[in-house]
Amino acid sequence: MFTITPQIKIQTVKSDTIYVGDTGNYSSIQEAINNAEEGDTIHIYSGIYFETVNITKNNLIIQGDGQENTIIDSSASSENSTILIDSKNNITLLDVKITNSNYNGIYCKNSDSVVIKNCEISNNKQNGINLFNTENIDIITNKIHSNDFDGLHIIGSISLTINNSETYDNLDSGILIYNSTSIDINNAEIFGNVYGVKIDDHSNNASIKYSNITKNDKGVLINSNCKDNIIYLNNFVDNDEYNALNNDENIWDNGTIGNYWDDYQGVDLNSDGIGDTKYTDNSVTDRCPLMHFYPSIVNQNTGEISLTIQNAIDDTDTISGHTIFVKKGFYSENIEINKDGITLLGEDEDYTIIDASNTNKNAILILNHNNITIKEFTIIGSPTSDIYNSNGVFIWSYNSGSENNVANNNIVDNCIIYDNDGYGVLIYAQNAGQQTNNNIVSNCQIFENGYSGIGINTYNEGGEYSSANCNKIQNCEIYYNGLNSDQDIETAGIAIPSAGEVKNMLVVDCIIYDSEGYDIYIENGEIITNNTFYKNNFLTNYDNVFDQGNNTWYNMDLQRGNYWLCYDEPSEGAYDNDSNGIIDKPYDIIGGSNQDDYPLALPNNLSIPVAVIKNSHYYAYTNETINFDASNSYDSDGFILYYIWDFGDGISDFGKKVKHEYSQAGTYTVTLTVEDDYKLKDTDTATATIAIEEEESEDDETNETLEENELPVVNAGGPYYEIEGVEIFFDGSDSYDPDGSIESWFWTFGDGARSELQTPTHTYSKEGNYTVTLKVTDNLGATNTTETFALITAKPNNPPGKPIIKGNTTGVVNISINFSANSSDIDGDLVQYVFNWSDGTNNKVSLFVNSSTEFYINHTWMIGGVYVITVYTLDENNATSEAQLYKVEINAYKCGSLGYLIDKNGNGTYDVFYRETTGIETLVEKKDGDYLIDINDDGEWDYTYNFTTNKLSQYGSLTTDNTGNFIIEAKWIILIMIIFAFSILIVSKIVIDKAEKNKKKAETKAKKIKSDKKSKRKKTSKTKKDGSEEIEKEIDKLLAKKKEMS
Repeated sequence: MFTITPQIKIQTVKSDTIYVGDTGNYSSIQEAINNAEEGDTIHIYSGIYFETVNITKNNLIIQGDGQENTIIDSSASSENSTILIDSKNNITLLDVKITNSNYNGIYCKNSDSVVIKNCEISNNKQNGINLFNTENIDIITNKIHSNDFDGLHIIGSISLTINNSETYDNLDSGILIYNSTSIDINNAEIFGNVYGVKIDDHSNNASIKYSNITKNDKGVLINSNCKDNIIYLNNFVDNDEYNALNNDENIWDNGTIGNYWDDYQGVDLNSDGIGDTKYTDNSVTDRCPLMHFYPSIVNQNTGEISLTIQNAIDDTDTISGHTIFVKKGFYSENIEINKDGITLLGEDEDYTIIDASNTNKNAILILNHNNITIKEFTIIGSPTSDIYNSNGVFIWSYNSGSENNVANNNIVDNCIIYDNDGYGVLIYAQNAGQQTNNNIVSNCQIFENGYSGIGINTYNEGGEYSSANCNKIQNCEIYYNGLNSDQDIETAGIAIPSAGEVKNMLVVDCIIYDSEGYDIYIENGEIITNNTFYKNNFLTNYDNVFDQGNNTWYNMDLQRGNYWLCYDEPSEGAYDNDSNGIIDKPYDIIGGSNQDDYPLALPNNLSIPVAVIKNSHYYAYTNETINFDASNSYDSDGFILYYIWDFGDGISDFGKKVKHEYSQAGTYTVTLTVEDDYKLKDTDTATATIAIEEEESEDDETNETLEENELPVVNAGGPYYEIEGVEIFFDGSDSYDPDGSIESWFWTFGDGARSELQTPTHTYSKEGNYTVTLKVTDNLGATNTTETFALITAKPNNPPGKPIIKGNTTGVVNISINFSANSSDIDGDLVQYVFNWSDGTNNKVSLFVNSSTEFYINHTWMIGGVYVITVYTLDENNATSEAQLYKVEINAYKCGSLGYLIDKNGNGTYDVFYRETTGIETLVEKKDGDYLIDINDDGEWDYTYNFTTNKLSQYGSLTTDNTGNFIIEAKWIILIMIIFAFSILIVSKIVIDKAEKNKKKAETKAKKIKSDKKSKRKKTSKTKKDGSEEIEKEIDKLLAKKKEMS
C-alpha cells in the first residue's frame, strides 16, 4: 500500500485594510482610494466627511462605522454626485450616510457587481441612487428618503435586487424602473412618495413581492410597453389617488395568492383568506385578493405565514408549545383548535377581531384539547343556532362512546366577547366521565350575548356525572347578557345549572351587573359545592344573585367578601361602624342559606367618583340667577355619566353647569349627585342664602351679618405618609373660625371614603398618592376647603415558603403520577404553584389557592428517565419562593451508587445508563443477560451489571456465570497472555546466559586435558576416549538446550 500526496499551489491576493479619519492612515476618503490596491478594504471612522468620492479602483470594500456615525456630505460641491462609481466592478459600500449632494447621492454607471448595504441616502438635489447601464446590483437594507427626484432611479439596467429597503418621502418616485429588465423588489417599505413604484419604457419581468406600498399619492404605475411584470403578496394601503394603475399585460397574482387592497369590497364566505371575487380597478385584475394585511398570521416558533388562523393551526409543523400571532384585522372565521398546547395571540384586543357570522358555528371551539391559550382578541358574531354552535368560546369535553375525554387547563385572557347568540364563554363537560377542569377566564369583557355571559355546564344521569372543577373567573367585566332567552339559566352573568360536579371554582375581582336575569345563577345540586366568590363588585341596584348550592361568598383568610351596590341603605343594616371596610352585618344571598359574611363597604379596586360644587356658599336675592358649577368633579378610573342637582326648593336639574333662581328668601342646601359609568355615586353640598332686595330692617341685619362673617380657617394637617393596610390619624384640629366657631368637618380621602369627624382615622388598601380634602363649616354656615395628600407605599411583601412536595418517586411511562404541593405565605396572600416537569413540556401553573392549602396535580412522562421536578410558589404580589426539587424515576433501575439503567420507551429493555454525578446518559448493551455500561461516553465498556446476582462489576474483572464457573473476559485474557510471554522471555535469557557460561567452562576444561596429555600417557586409550566423549556430550547437550530456549 502506498499514499499519493497531491501538491497544491495556492495563489494569494494581497488584501489590506486602510483607515480613514481619527487615527487612520488618511484624512479623506478619496485619498485612501487613490492609494488603495484592488482587494483592499477602506474603513472610515465616525465623523462628517465634506467631500465627493470617485471610486477609481475595482474590488474595493468601503465601510463606515454606521450610517448614523459616518456621514459623507457633499454640500460644498456644485455639480458632482457624492459617490461616483463609473465602469467599475465588485464594489461594496457599507454603513455610511450619504447626504446633501447637489446632484445624486450615488451615481453608478456602466458597472457590474456592486453592493450598497446598510446605508442612508437622503436630502440630495436629484436622486438618492442613480443606476445607469448597470448589471447585478444589490441594494440591501438601506434608507433612501427625502430626495428631490427619485429615491431609486434605474435606467437601462438588468438583474437588480432591492431587498429590505425603505424608500420614502421622495418628491417623485420611490423607485423608478426605466427601460430595464429583471428588477426584483422584496420586503420593501415604500411610502410618502408621489409614485410608490413607477415602471416605464419597455421595462419587463420586474417583480414586487412582500412589500408595503402605503400612503403615496399613487401606489404603483405601470405604463404601456411594459409587460410580464408580476406583483403579488404586497399590501396596498392609504394611497391617495389609486393603489395601482396598469397599462399593459402584467400579472397581479401568482395563481393562488394576490395582494391586499384596502379598497377591496369582496367577502370571504369560505374563510380561506382569499376574496371570493376578483379585485379589479384601473385595469388591474387580481384574481386572488388577500382578505388581510400580509403577513398577518405567523407561527412565531417556525416563522411560517398563513392566510387564515385555522390554516396556521392545521399546519403539520404547528405543534404543542407553539404560538400563532395574529395582527390587527377583521378575520371572518370559525376556528376549531384541534391540538394541545397551542397559543393564539392577537396583536390588540380592540382591533384583532374574529367574526363568526359567516356560518352557524362557534367563533372558537376547543373540543377535547388541553393547555390552549386564547389572548388579545375581540370575539363576536356567532349566529343563532343550537347551544353547540352559537358561542363566542366553547370549551367542550365530549365523547359519544365510552372513552373519557377532557378539556382542561385552557385559558381565555384579555378578550372582548360580545354579540354572540349563545354564551359568551361556555365550559361544558357533556357526558358522564368527561372533564373540563382548571380552565381560566381572565381580564375579559363579556357583554351583550344572547345567553349567559359565562356558562359552566355539566351532565348527570342515574348517578353518572361529568365534572367542571377548579375553574377560575378573574378580573372580568360581565354585563348586559341573556338578551335572547327567558330562562334563568340562560340569562345570567354567570350560570351554573344543576347537573354534574362543579367544585372549587373561584370567581374573584370581577364586575358583574345588569344581566337580563340574575347576575349569578346557581341551581340546586348536591355536588355543586365549595365554589368561592369574593372581591367582586355586584353593581345591579337590587338583589340579583341566586344560589341554591353550598358555596362560599367570602375569603375567610382575607376576611373579604364582595361589594353589593344594592346593600347600602341604613334600613338594611349596612353600617361600617368600626371603619374597617367591612359592613358589620352579613349580606344574605337569595335562593338558599348562603351569605356574605364580610360584605365590602366600598367597591373593590374601583374608585367612587368625587362630586365637587365649585363654591361652598352662594349669596343672591330672590329671582336672581345663580350659576352652579360641578366641573371640578372627577372619576379617577372612569368617567362621570350624570350630574344631578337638587336646589333644596323642590326643583332639580341635570348637567355639569346649571342655572337656578330662587323665588323666596331663605337658606337652602344645594345637593349635587354624580354617577359614574359603574353606577357608583357621590354627593357634595353647598349653601345658598337668598334675601329679598326690597326689604330692609330685620332682613337687612341678616344680610349685613352674612356679609360681615369671616370665613373659617381650615387646616387638614399633612401631608401624610404610610404603607398600605396601616391606619393613618388625620388631624383637622388646627382649623378655627376667627369670629365664631366651627360646627362641622367633612373629609374625603381620595379613595371614596369620607368622614365627619374632626380627627378621623383611615386605612388605605392599596398604594397610591391620594388627594385628601377637608371642608369645615362655621356657626353661620360659611365654609372653607383645603387639600393635602396621603402618599401610600406598598407594604413589604414576603415571599412564600419553599413548597413541600409529596408523591410517588417512581413510575412508568404513560401512567400519570399524583403529586401535592403545600406552601405557606406569612402575609396571608393567595399562592399558586409552578411545576417544571423537566421533560420539555410546558410549565404547569396552578390556580391561586389559600396559603397552606394542599394543591393536587398529576403528570405523565412519555419517556423513561430520572427527572428532577422543580416547584416554586408565587404569591398574588408575584413574590417567588425558593425552588423545591423532587426526584422521580420513570422506568429506571438503580445500579448501586453508580446510577440508573433506563428503559426509555417502556419495552422492557434498558436503553441507556444515567449517571447521577454527571447528569448525562450513555449507551448500554444487553449481552448474555447482562448489561455492558459505558459510563463516560468514550465508546468503551466500563462496567457489567448482572441482574441475577444484582452485582455491578468493572468490565474485565473475574466474575462467575449462573453455574458458578469463572468467566474471564477477553481483555483480561489478552493481558494475561502478554504477561506470560514476557515471563518466558525473561526465563529464556537466564537459561541462555547459564548455558554460555557452562560452555566456556567446558572449553577451558578440554584445553586443560589436552595440555596434560603427556602426564597422562599411562592412562589407557579407552579412558581417554571416554573422557573426551563425556565433555563433547555435555557441550552438545547445552547447545541443544540453548537452541530450544531461543
